[in-house]
Amino acid sequence: MALFGLFIWLRKDDAPEMYIVFPTILARIISATFIYSINRKKVFEKDDERSFVKYMILAATIMALSACLVHGLFFLTGRGELVIKGVVDSVLFLVGFIIQRDWVFKKKKLKH
Repeated sequence: MALFGLFIWLRKDDAPEMYIVFPTILARIISATFIYSINRKKVFEKDDERSFVKYMILAATIMALSACLVHGLFFLTGRGELVIKGVVDSVLFLVGFIIQRDWVFKKKKLKH
């Protein structure tokens, strides 16, 4: 959220039509790289090279959804982009966590 707010402040006058989309993309790229390494090692304790590709697919999808939803909701309301971003990203966080658990970092079942 802090990166998003900073990037909005920096880009609002340069690209008024797309000032929500550009900061969303920049913030997601920076955070996805950092968060992947933490989730892989600390949260899901998995070291699988395929998980990186899956995570990037998920991150790109969530980034696109976030940008579209925040931009669309802001277009409808005309204000509150940070509040909208917070609500949208909170929902997407929960969805993303479930997808990471069940697909990106899915643990293999042990065969008996």
